Amino acid sequence: MGRKLGILLILTAMVTLMTGCWDKTEIKQLVIAVGLGIDKVGNDYLVSVQVVNPNELGVNSKGSGEAPVTVYKGTGKTVFEAIRKLTNTTPRKIYFSHLRIFVVGEETARKDGLGKIIEFVSRDHELRADFDIIVAKDLKATAVIESLSVIDKIPAQNLFSTLELSSKQWASTSSVKIDDLIDALMTEGSSLVVTGVKLKGDKLELNKKEIFETTSPPARLEYDGLAVFNKDKLIDWLDKDESKGYNYVQNKVKGTVGTILCPNKSGRFSIEVLNSKSDISLRKENEKQYLGIGIRAEGNIDEVQCEMDLMSPGEISDLEQYIEEEIKSFIQKALNKEYAIKADLLGLGKRIHQSDPTLWKKIKHDWSDHLRGMPIEINVNFKIRETGRTKNSFLDKMKE
Repeated sequence: MGRKLGILLILTAMVTLMTGCWDKTEIKQLVIAVGLGIDKVGNDYLVSVQVVNPNELGVNSKGSGEAPVTVYKGTGKTVFEAIRKLTNTTPRKIYFSHLRIFVVGEETARKDGLGKIIEFVSRDHELRADFDIIVAKDLKATAVIESLSVIDKIPAQNLFSTLELSSKQWASTSSVKIDDLIDALMTEGSSLVVTGVKLKGDKLELNKKEIFETTSPPARLEYDGLAVFNKDKLIDWLDKDESKGYNYVQNKVKGTVGTILCPNKSGRFSIEVLNSKSDISLRKENEKQYLGIGIRAEGNIDEVQCEMDLMSPGEISDLEQYIEEEIKSFIQKALNKEYAIKADLLGLGKRIHQSDPTLWKKIKHDWSDHLRGMPIEINVNFKIRETGRTKNSFLDKMKE
């Protein structure tokens, strides 16, 4: 997969650069960047760029033992200056149109924010808008960019593919593109939320080539939690349940699996959520404003470890209510976090702004305090569509 991707990147770049554009550059004069990391060191920005090593990924590669990617680093008073100074160490111009992942270190995201960093990214005509933005949790961005991966030879592509898959199949991560980020920063009543990536294992092992020689790497990167921002500065993290609640409200749950304690507490059962839609509404009753969070979802039962009659409509109805309460608890946890950190991560203020601009103008300056006094109704409607190939579990019929 990694070899094919390397070839595809190079061929795509060649086609793009040979179409007669006014600023056409020969492919042999370029190196292709797939990962970009930003850290603030003192008063300077440290930029780390992961580029593809075509000698290792090309059709005629003989496996020379070189790493499939190379990382170049540079510092500057601005991000652009740091990147331009890389020409002192790179043999060719760095080409950013195939960027897959953009990483910001947690310390930098907290102290300096993302605004000045992404200003360059949003302005540069070479950069497309389809790369993912993540925060390195308890890490420098450069540690993420320097990492190697086992499944995909190009680590940045591995991070990109994993996040794209996870955001569709697991409800506690979220894919954020540059346009999403800028929109969140510019929209009133909405806080920016970005997925975090953390190190699991020994940091010193993360960038060693020996990682390719083992079936159980001593270090790997994995996505963990969502970073919440106040304006452009990171202020807190959502845990797994809070992240799920956020994604349900933000209509970002495309598919996920939930493992739930059985009603009789004798085991667990697993539900695959296949479809979920959310709606935030505002209504006025007796001169009082009410917010409503509505979720409509459906899914299948995938695993049963407890006694239940899946052929009984009443049992299915009870299960649906049980699942509804579980989803509601995720949303309530996310709402409680919103109260605690005073950041509108659920975008409730944005909905009021859209529904009643006059009301929003009156309350936006003390919105966090106003939110605490506003009744919020959470309603979840979940429907079980399938119970699997067999109706009741064979575990019910096992004899001791």
